[in-house]
Amino acid sequence: MSVEGIRHNGRFEAHLGVLESGSEVRCLIEDTHGGLCCEPGEYDKVEENIRWFIENAGDSELKAMGARGRENLENNLTRNVSVRKYAEEILKL
Repeated sequence: MSVEGIRHNGRFEAHLGVLESGSEVRCLIEDTHGGLCCEPGEYDKVEENIRWFIENAGDSELKAMGARGRENLENNLTRNVSVRKYAEEILKL
């Protein structure tokens, strides 16, 4: 499955992000509660997050994280949604 502008393997799973605060991808993960994030260089936190994923493999929370990510993608990030949002903003001018 491919969504315009976003590549993935067709499966929606929780994300492990090692990203700077305020980055667009980190905001998407955190805003949707679609995974766990930490700052680059926070090696203890990276290890903690990896361990959490291993310990919770197959858990319903991991599935829920992935589902929230997919829902956000479908509701906000597809080409049709983006075009509609741009058109709405342009019509406001």
